[in-house]
Amino acid sequence: MYNRAPFESRMQQTTFSLFLNIFLAVVIFYNAELGRFLGTPGAALPISVVWPATGFSLAALLLFGFNTWPGIFFGNFFYNTIYLCIGVSSHSAFVSFLAALVITLRSLFQALLGATIMQRFSTSGYFATAKDVIVFLFPAGLLSCLVASTVGTLTLYAYDGMSIKMAISTWLTFWFGDTMGVYIFTPLLVVWSLGPSSESIRKNSWQIFSILVLFFLISYLSFIWSYPLTFFYIPLAIWAAFRFRMHGATLAVFVISLTAIIPTSLGHGVFVTQFLGNHLLYLVVFLEVVVATSLLLAAVINEREAATHVIESRNISLQQAVEIHREELKEMSETMYIKDKIANLGLLTVGVAKQLPKPIHKISEFTKNCLHTLRMHKGILNVQKDKLHIEQVKLLDDSCASLEADLVNIVKYDRRAQKIAAIIQELTTLTTSHKIKAKTIHVNTLVNVCLIQAMNEEVKQLPGFSYTVTKEFDKATTKLLLMPEDFAHVLIHLFKHAIFSMKEKKDRLGDSYVPVLEVSTRNHKESVEIIIKDNGNGVTADGLQQYSYSFLDEKLTEKVPIGAIDYTLCLIHDIVVHVHHGQLDVQSKEGEYLQVNILVPKS
Repeated sequence: MYNRAPFESRMQQTTFSLFLNIFLAVVIFYNAELGRFLGTPGAALPISVVWPATGFSLAALLLFGFNTWPGIFFGNFFYNTIYLCIGVSSHSAFVSFLAALVITLRSLFQALLGATIMQRFSTSGYFATAKDVIVFLFPAGLLSCLVASTVGTLTLYAYDGMSIKMAISTWLTFWFGDTMGVYIFTPLLVVWSLGPSSESIRKNSWQIFSILVLFFLISYLSFIWSYPLTFFYIPLAIWAAFRFRMHGATLAVFVISLTAIIPTSLGHGVFVTQFLGNHLLYLVVFLEVVVATSLLLAAVINEREAATHVIESRNISLQQAVEIHREELKEMSETMYIKDKIANLGLLTVGVAKQLPKPIHKISEFTKNCLHTLRMHKGILNVQKDKLHIEQVKLLDDSCASLEADLVNIVKYDRRAQKIAAIIQELTTLTTSHKIKAKTIHVNTLVNVCLIQAMNEEVKQLPGFSYTVTKEFDKATTKLLLMPEDFAHVLIHLFKHAIFSMKEKKDRLGDSYVPVLEVSTRNHKESVEIIIKDNGNGVTADGLQQYSYSFLDEKLTEKVPIGAIDYTLCLIHDIVVHVHHGQLDVQSKEGEYLQVNILVPKS
C-alpha cells in the first residue's frame, strides 16, 4: 500500500496552481485590452500611456511566487497573437507568430526581472521601508521596463519596418506604459493583499470621503473645464499617505491615475490643452512625481512607527532592567550600610586576631615579672621588720598582700584573654569563609552609589554645609569581579573623610573657600582607576604613611606605637591591596588637597 496524503497534497497544490494560472492569464489578457482602450493605435500593436498588465504580472509573481509565470506568458501571448497573427498583416503567419512570441517573452522577462530584484533587495513586506520603495521605483520599475521596452521596440521595428522617429516614439510609449502600469497597479495589489487595512481607515471614514470629494472636484475642474489645478493632487496624496499610511498612498495613486489618464486619453483636460503634442510625456512625469512622493512618504512614516514601537518596547525592557538593578542596588546599599557600621567585621577580626596575641603576651610577661619582684621585696621586708615601727610594718604587709592579689588576678585574666584570642582566631576562619562573596559589578555604578550614600549620611551629620561635586566617569570602564560590600566600605570612608576635611577648612577660612570634591574613573588596558580628590586640609607626611599600614603586618605594633595607628586606614589598605590585589596611591599637600588613586586590575 502507498501513502496517498502527500500525493493528494501535491494534487491539490497542482490544481490550485493550474486554476491560478488560468485566472491570471484571463486577467492579463483583459488588462491588455484595457491598456489598448486607453492607448492609441500603433504601427503593429496598440500602445498606451499605462499598461495595467505589467503591474498585474509583477504583483502576481510577488504574491504567489514564480510558479505563476505560465499565466503571465499565455495571457500576453494570446493578446499579442490576436493582434499580430489574426489581424490584417502583410507578413506570414510564422513571422507574426515569432514576433508575438518575442514580445511575449519580453513581457515575461520584465516581470521576472522586477520580481527578482524586489525579492533580493526588499523586505518581506516589499513596501515597508523607504529602501523598499526606492528599489521598486528604480531598478524593479524603471530598469526592468527599460529593458523590456527596448526589446519590444526592436522586435516591432524589425517586424513592421517603421521609421526611426516612429521607433523612438513607440519605445518611449512602451516604456511609459509599462512603467506606469507597474507604478499604479503593483503597489495597490501587493499592499492591500499582504496586510489588512489600517485601523485609521475604518475609524476615519469622514476623512476618506473628504479626500475623495476633493479628488473628483479637482479632476472635474482640471479635465472638464481645463483649469490648471492638478498640482492640488500632490497635497491630497500626501494627506492620504500621512493619515492612512501605505494603504492610503496606493489608493490615492490609483484614483489620481484614473482621474488623470482617462480624460487625457480621450483628449480632454489640462494636459492636452496646455502641452498639446507632449501631453502624454507631461502626464507621465506628473504621475511619477505623485507616485514617488506618496509611496516614499508612507514608507518613511511606516519606518518611523516601527522605530517608535522598537524604542517603546526597548524602553519597557530598559525600565524593567532598571527596576531590577535598582532593587539590587538598594539591597546592596543596605548591606553596605550594615557593613560600614560594623567596620567590616570579617577583615577587622582578622587584623585584631593577628595583633591581639602580642599585647596579651607582653602583659603576661610584665605581670609575672612584677609578681616576682614583689615577692622578692616582700622577703626583704620580712628581714627588716625589726627595724621598722609596728604600724609601718602592718601597712606594708597590707599593701603587698593587696598588690600580690591584683597581680595574681591579672595572671588569671591573662589566661582567659589568651583563650579569647584563640576563639577569635577560630571564628575568623568561619566568618571569612562564609562572608567572601565576589560579584561582577560595574565600577561606575558602585562609585556613584557609594558617593550618594556618603553624601546623604554627611548631610545628616553636617547640616548646612554645601560643596561642589564633579563626576567624570569613563564610559569605557568594564565590569569587575569585586567584593562589593568591602570595596564600598573603602569608597564610603574616603568620601566621608574628604567631605569632613572640606568642612573643617570651610569653618576655618569662611566664605573665601569653595569646597570641591572631584570623583572620576579611568579605563586602562589591564586595570580600572578610581580617583577621589578634595581641596580640603590634606594630610601630613605621617598621615600619608598611615595609608600604607596593614593589619597583616605582624610587626606593625613594633614599628608604630599603638596610639598612632589608624585602624580604619589599615582596613582600607588591606581591602584594596590584599583582597582585590590592587594599588593604593595617596598624594597630598597639607592645607591644599588630598588625592587617592585606587587601581583595580581587570583580571
